[in-house]
Parts: sequence; C-alpha cells; structure tokens
Amino acid sequence: MKKLFTYVWVVLFGTGLVAQPTIDGSDTGDGDYVSLATWTQANTGFGDHGIVELKGYADATHLYIMMLGECESNFNDLFLFINSSSEINGLFAGSNLPSGSDGLSPFNAFTGKLDMEVDYGVRLTGDATQAYVSIINYTNFGNTDEFLATIANDGTPTTIAGGSYIGTEIAYKDAGTLSGRVGDEGWEIKIELADIGASAGDDFQLFAMYGNNDFISANTLPEIAGQSGNNLASNPDFTAIAGNQHTTAHPLPVELSSFTATPLTSTIQLDWLTNTEINNDYFDIEKSIDGKHYKTLGRVAGVGNSFTPIEYQFIDRNPQQGINYYRLKQVDVNGSFDYSSIIYLTFRGDNQIAIFPNPTADKITAEFSASTNANAVFQLINIDGKVAKEWISPINQGANSINIEVQNLASGIYLLNGYSEQDGQILIQSKFVKR
Repeated sequence: MKKLFTYVWVVLFGTGLVAQPTIDGSDTGDGDYVSLATWTQANTGFGDHGIVELKGYADATHLYIMMLGECESNFNDLFLFINSSSEINGLFAGSNLPSGSDGLSPFNAFTGKLDMEVDYGVRLTGDATQAYVSIINYTNFGNTDEFLATIANDGTPTTIAGGSYIGTEIAYKDAGTLSGRVGDEGWEIKIELADIGASAGDDFQLFAMYGNNDFISANTLPEIAGQSGNNLASNPDFTAIAGNQHTTAHPLPVELSSFTATPLTSTIQLDWLTNTEINNDYFDIEKSIDGKHYKTLGRVAGVGNSFTPIEYQFIDRNPQQGINYYRLKQVDVNGSFDYSSIIYLTFRGDNQIAIFPNPTADKITAEFSASTNANAVFQLINIDGKVAKEWISPINQGANSINIEVQNLASGIYLLNGYSEQDGQILIQSKFVKR
C-alpha cells in the first residue's frame, strides 16, 4: 500500500498543502493518485490514441479515478468498471453485462464478460469538441443506466446537478497526439463513495478498456500480455484470458494533512496529523543537520486503521544550534514505507525566536527576547522583497510575545523583520508561510 503524504512549507522551502486531486482531465500536480496499471506495449490497436495509465485515489468520502489517454474524435469510447469491497451484490464474475436501460447511454451496446465482480460501469464517448458520459449500476443484479452529462473536451470540469449522482465531478481533456502528451490529457472522475455503495476504507478493483461502440481494442488496463495490435472485437469474454484482467484490491492511503516543528526553550516539538490510516504500523522520526544525511531519532506507533483525524507528537530533546531538518518515515504493517516531505527549523537555544503556528491562515504569534526597552519597527516582507505590512510597537527588556493578524495577506512565504527604532538592532528575523 503506497502512503500518500501531503506537504507543508515550514520556514522556507517545500510545497503547499496538497489536497485531493483536482478534476481537470490531467494528473499534473495530483500527487495523491496511486498508479494502478500502465500500458507498455507498442500498439493500442487503434493507432495513436487509447489509454496509457490508470490511477486511483480514495479518501473518506470520495473515489477519484484518472485514465491517462485520448479518446479520438470519431466516437471512440473509454470504459471503466468498478468493484468495491463493501457488502453489496454486484454482477458475479463471468456474468454477461446486461445492456443499458437508457437509450441515451452508449452502454446499451456492450454486453461482454468481466473476470471480476462489477458494481458500476462508467463510459465516455468523444467527438471533435465534446464528450458524453454515462454510468450504469449493476448492483443487485440490475442494469440501471443513467446519462450523466455532455462535457467539453478541454479539461473544464462539470459537476452533476441532478439525478442519482449529484455532486459527481467529471472532466475530459483531449490535447492532441497521445504519444506526445502523456500525463497531460485524459478522463477524470470524482464520485461519492455512498453513490456507488462503497464506504470509507473499502478496497477497490478496477478495469479499464478502450473501444468503439461494441468493438473493443487491444488496449486494456491492466494490459493483456502480447495483445499489442490484436483487437478483442465485439463483447469479449475476459474470463477466457489467462491472468487477472483487473487491478488488485487497493485500500485508502495514510493521508498526512500537516507536519510542523515548533521551537521550545531547549527542545523542538514535532506535531503531525493524519486524516485517514490503513494498516499504519508506525512512524520513524528522522533528523538531519545538513539536509542530506538522516538518522532516526525515535519511533511513534500508528493507530493502524482510522477514518478520523489522529494527532501525533514527538520532542527532539537535543536540537542543534542552527538549522534542524526533519522527515517522517511511515511504515505499513507489511513493511512497505514512504517518506513525508522535509521540514526544517532554525534553532537558537535559550535566546531563540519562535513563530507559530507555521504555516498559518489568519494570525501568528512571534516570541523573542530583547536586551532593553525600545520602540520596535516590524515589517512583513513578501518573497519579492516588498513590504506587505509595517508598524511600530513598544517592546520590553527580556521575553516578548506579539500577535500579528495576517489573514489579509496573499498566500506565500513572508519574512517577519523587527528592529529597534533607536539603534537599528535586529530583534527578530524569521520566515513563515501564509496559506
């Protein structure tokens, strides 16, 4: 099981928080997706179009599917079949898929046999400027077919406003020649788990194929060995083909929503939050003083499986003067693992500067020490070097704590700069991230 971590900017470098995949017909920037199957052969059977990769992601409420590929503009079709591990009765493996009941749906032409139980099928048909999407419900041995929408082929997302799948988001992007645009075009769908009889924590099996009306090409995901160029023709029986013609079951990832470091008097406190966990055994906390070589500081046990936020904490009791780098190694019960992004914090010991929370959406608190009473000039300077906010405030000898409202600032990295108005002595210089 691959763990899918979001990322947090702390102090200077990193990336912004990665949310769920954006529905735009492209997987660019959608780091949460898990690659489930790829096409490796030379010929899809239909020329320079078809599907080249199948990706999936699920959170506690939605299933996301991305099919990288191109549906040529002569009414070729992309098919996707879904089976979840929830206790619902789909069509048994080897059953003939019944034709659809909606005359507007292209599913009324396809009645092949799959080698997995199938709960739902989704189909996209494309022409020169747009595409047509329908879905069929096979649960309880039915064939309730529903036309979802006509959508543009430029990646513009469409949200379904009526029917049985309200809130479903769909996008299709046809960028041209498939071989030159892999990763930048395809069909993407986001659908509520409840709308397909699934639940948080379900495993999913998927099968994708490419065709034209009821004529199926060589191009299936997972791919059939040696099928390059050898089309499957009308209504193929996938149970007669050796091997599994579907992806293996895939559960939810461990989703990390935040990872932060806070300086204390003589220690650094690390906090992180998970939104969901499946088979999460433990976290190793790793540290570096050069950003390249890491050692394990300690281990925190995971909760295993959870669909509610879980907070974790670890204290580094021996931080180095200067920059301290941290990352999390999340390990599954089967031994597979993945790393979080790297965060770092500049530590100055007992006379340190602290800014928290970091990142922030609305306000920060800055703590620092001064050698004398003074009026201080404070500035918030953006990444372009421009002063976004400036004010004067009195400070006291010894420890100081100031609260700063930043909700009106644009998102980005800022330097909090503070110096004595009397003699120009630097009191505070530290960076933070405005979400």
